[in-house]
Amino acid sequence: MTFVRDTRETEGVDIPPHVAAIEDTEAYLTYVLPRMRPEQRFLATEFSLVRCWRQHLCDPVPASFARRRGIAADTPVRRALRDAAAHPLPQADWKQLLLGSDWFGSHRKFLTHQMQRFRATGRLAVVAYGVAQGPPWSATSGRIPCPGC
Repeated sequence: MTFVRDTRETEGVDIPPHVAAIEDTEAYLTYVLPRMRPEQRFLATEFSLVRCWRQHLCDPVPASFARRRGIAADTPVRRALRDAAAHPLPQADWKQLLLGSDWFGSHRKFLTHQMQRFRATGRLAVVAYGVAQGPPWSATSGRIPCPGC
């Protein structure tokens, strides 16, 4: 950050908060903002709760999702995701899988919250979040890496 602050040609910095909890993103702002010149801005070209999601890949899918899909109640989320990569799910099934999972449903406003928080700093230049349902990496690898399952 010293280089960013001391190099006049540098107009700002890109922060990529990939965290386990919403409140963890605050550490990025607390660290970066005081180390920038007052006129500098920051970008957030990617950010996510990927570390939170990984903590729950071994959890069983919601019972309602298991019943709807005709799968075992103890099917881990990672297996449901792998299967969905090979055989895409209708939107209603995605909603049932994700919003029926407490760990996901309780964070469904994460993007909105983060956008508001970034804007509230008065130093945001660009924020972006790419979402595409294309051929996922798991469809080619056949597995979704997660510790413990």
